[in-house]
Amino acid sequence: DCEIRYHPKKANVVADALSRKEQIKPLRVRSLVMTIHPKLPSQILEAQTKAIKEENINAENLQGMDKIFEIRHDGTRCIKNRSWLPLFGNLRDLIMRESHKLKYSIDPGSDKMYQDLNKLYWWPNMKAIIAEYIRKCLTCSRVKEEC
Repeated sequence: DCEIRYHPKKANVVADALSRKEQIKPLRVRSLVMTIHPKLPSQILEAQTKAIKEENINAENLQGMDKIFEIRHDGTRCIKNRSWLPLFGNLRDLIMRESHKLKYSIDPGSDKMYQDLNKLYWWPNMKAIIAEYIRKCLTCSRVKEEC
Protein backbone atom coordinates (compact mmCIF):
# COMPACT_ATOMS: atom_id res chain seq x y z
CA ASP A 1 0.00 0.00 0.00
CA CYS A 2 1.16 3.47 -0.77
CA GLU A 3 -0.28 6.92 -0.80
CA ILE A 4 0.55 9.50 -3.43
CA ARG A 5 0.08 13.12 -2.43
CA TYR A 6 0.55 16.21 -4.51
CA HIS A 7 2.69 18.98 -3.03
CA PRO A 8 2.80 22.32 -4.84
CA LYS A 9 6.30 23.43 -5.78
CA LYS A 10 6.62 25.94 -2.93
CA ALA A 11 5.28 23.50 -0.32
CA ASN A 12 7.66 20.73 -1.42
CA VAL A 13 10.53 21.81 0.82
CA VAL A 14 12.24 18.42 0.99
CA ALA A 15 12.51 17.27 -2.61
CA ASP A 16 13.26 13.60 -3.17
CA ALA A 17 15.05 12.05 -6.16
CA LEU A 18 11.82 11.62 -8.12
CA SER A 19 10.77 15.26 -7.90
CA ARG A 20 14.17 16.75 -8.78
CA LYS A 21 15.01 17.85 -12.28
CA GLU A 22 17.66 16.01 -14.23
CA GLN A 23 21.08 17.54 -13.56
CA ILE A 24 23.00 16.00 -16.45
CA LYS A 25 21.45 15.92 -19.90
CA PRO A 26 22.38 12.76 -21.80
CA LEU A 27 23.84 12.94 -25.30
CA ARG A 28 22.00 10.22 -27.18
CA VAL A 29 21.97 11.29 -30.80
CA ARG A 30 25.70 11.59 -31.48
CA SER A 31 26.72 7.97 -30.88
CA LEU A 32 23.64 6.54 -32.58
CA VAL A 33 24.04 8.64 -35.70
CA MET A 34 27.74 7.90 -35.94
CA THR A 35 27.24 4.14 -35.65
CA ILE A 36 24.55 4.16 -38.32
CA HIS A 37 26.53 6.34 -40.75
CA PRO A 38 30.29 6.02 -40.12
CA LYS A 39 31.01 8.05 -43.30
CA LEU A 40 28.96 11.01 -42.09
CA PRO A 41 31.93 13.33 -41.30
CA SER A 42 33.35 12.89 -44.81
CA GLN A 43 29.88 13.39 -46.33
CA ILE A 44 29.50 16.62 -44.35
CA LEU A 45 32.91 17.87 -45.52
CA GLU A 46 32.11 17.06 -49.16
CA ALA A 47 28.72 18.81 -48.97
CA GLN A 48 30.25 21.85 -47.26
CA THR A 49 32.94 22.09 -49.94
CA LYS A 50 30.29 22.18 -52.68
CA ALA A 51 28.08 24.60 -50.75
CA ILE A 52 30.71 27.30 -50.20
CA LYS A 53 31.51 27.62 -53.89
CA GLU A 54 30.65 31.07 -55.17
CA GLU A 55 27.85 29.84 -57.43
CA ASN A 56 26.17 27.91 -54.57
CA ILE A 57 26.63 30.09 -51.50
CA ASN A 58 23.47 32.18 -52.08
CA ALA A 59 21.27 29.06 -52.09
CA GLU A 60 22.46 28.25 -48.58
CA ASN A 61 20.76 31.36 -47.09
CA LEU A 62 23.57 31.85 -44.56
CA GLN A 63 23.04 35.63 -44.23
CA GLY A 64 26.66 36.29 -43.30
CA MET A 65 26.97 33.36 -40.89
CA ASP A 66 29.63 31.82 -43.16
CA LYS A 67 32.07 34.47 -41.89
CA ILE A 68 31.92 33.12 -38.32
CA PHE A 69 32.43 29.44 -39.12
CA GLU A 70 35.13 27.69 -37.13
CA ILE A 71 37.20 25.13 -39.03
CA ARG A 72 37.84 21.82 -37.27
CA HIS A 73 41.01 19.77 -37.65
CA ASP A 74 39.26 17.55 -40.24
CA GLY A 75 38.31 20.61 -42.33
CA THR A 76 34.59 20.67 -41.53
CA ARG A 77 32.95 23.98 -40.69
CA CYS A 78 31.02 24.47 -37.49
CA ILE A 79 29.38 27.12 -35.34
CA LYS A 80 29.74 26.81 -31.56
CA ASN A 81 31.03 23.25 -32.01
CA ARG A 82 27.95 22.22 -34.04
CA SER A 83 28.52 20.94 -37.56
CA TRP A 84 26.99 23.04 -40.32
CA LEU A 85 24.76 20.90 -42.55
CA PRO A 86 24.40 22.52 -45.98
CA LEU A 87 21.60 21.89 -48.46
CA PHE A 88 23.92 19.83 -50.68
CA GLY A 89 24.00 16.08 -50.20
CA ASN A 90 20.56 15.81 -48.53
CA LEU A 91 22.32 15.48 -45.17
CA ARG A 92 19.63 17.42 -43.32
CA ASP A 93 16.96 14.97 -44.46
CA LEU A 94 19.21 12.02 -43.64
CA ILE A 95 19.93 13.29 -40.12
CA MET A 96 16.28 14.19 -39.42
CA ARG A 97 15.03 10.83 -40.74
CA GLU A 98 17.56 8.80 -38.74
CA SER A 99 17.02 10.83 -35.57
CA HIS A 100 13.24 10.62 -35.87
CA LYS A 101 12.99 6.95 -36.75
CA LEU A 102 15.46 5.48 -34.26
CA LYS A 103 13.83 2.92 -32.03
CA TYR A 104 15.27 4.74 -29.00
CA SER A 105 13.66 8.08 -29.85
CA ILE A 106 10.01 6.88 -29.93
CA ASP A 107 8.83 9.49 -32.46
CA PRO A 108 9.92 12.65 -30.63
CA GLY A 109 8.02 15.86 -31.24
CA SER A 110 9.62 18.78 -33.03
CA ASP A 111 10.86 20.47 -29.83
CA LYS A 112 12.56 17.30 -28.55
CA MET A 113 14.05 16.51 -31.93
CA TYR A 114 15.32 20.09 -32.28
CA GLN A 115 16.92 19.95 -28.83
CA ASP A 116 18.67 16.67 -29.66
CA LEU A 117 19.94 17.74 -33.08
CA ASN A 118 20.82 21.29 -32.01
CA LYS A 119 23.56 19.89 -29.77
CA LEU A 120 25.40 18.50 -32.80
CA TYR A 121 24.27 20.30 -35.95
CA TRP A 122 23.33 23.74 -37.26
CA TRP A 123 21.67 25.09 -40.40
CA PRO A 124 19.58 28.20 -41.15
CA ASN A 125 15.94 28.01 -39.98
CA MET A 126 16.69 24.68 -38.31
CA LYS A 127 13.80 24.78 -35.83
CA ALA A 128 11.19 25.62 -38.50
CA ILE A 129 12.51 22.95 -40.88
CA ILE A 130 12.37 20.29 -38.16
CA ALA A 131 8.84 21.36 -37.20
CA GLU A 132 7.79 21.04 -40.85
CA TYR A 133 9.40 17.58 -41.06
CA ILE A 134 7.46 16.42 -37.96
CA ARG A 135 4.23 17.94 -39.32
CA LYS A 136 4.61 15.73 -42.41
CA CYS A 137 5.22 12.55 -40.36
CA LEU A 138 2.18 10.28 -40.72
CA THR A 139 2.90 8.39 -37.49
CA CYS A 140 3.10 11.59 -35.45
CA SER A 141 -0.08 13.01 -36.99
CA ARG A 142 -1.98 9.78 -36.23
CA VAL A 143 -0.83 9.83 -32.61
CA LYS A 144 -1.93 13.47 -32.24
CA GLU A 145 -5.37 12.66 -33.65
CA GLU A 146 -5.88 9.88 -31.08
CA CYS A 147 -5.10 12.16 -28.13
